[in-house]
Amino acid sequence: MAMRTAPVLLTQELRDSLVTLGNYSHPIFHELAVAKKSGMETLPLPGQGLLLLAGGAVEELGLVKDAIALVGLGETKFLRPAFVGEEIIVEIHEQSRTLTSGGNKAIGEFTWRMTNGDGELLATTTAKMLLHA
Repeated sequence: MAMRTAPVLLTQELRDSLVTLGNYSHPIFHELAVAKKSGMETLPLPGQGLLLLAGGAVEELGLVKDAIALVGLGETKFLRPAFVGEEIIVEIHEQSRTLTSGGNKAIGEFTWRMTNGDGELLATTTAKMLLHA
């Protein structure tokens, strides 16, 4: 069963804060001319910033009620950048759940699909989470 987060609005302040906190120095994140030369109308959000927002959105709503911690990300594909003014929505699907050797916890594997408010796919990843059994 798919679960969806509430939309997270990517504001200019949020984008700029993530670029600063992440210490992203590539000119595509700071110079509009460089972004435009790469085919973008405005400065993009770094992909890792998108993952951070996605993880927070999943955690905030408690979509995985028995979650303890994110323990790994598998194959991640960035398909389209996110831009200021877009809403980011995460759809998650549980793929598997395996009990740990102690039997009181499990490792769950989930697929995350990050889209904008128009339904355009921004990125996908597989997330492994430690769960209460």
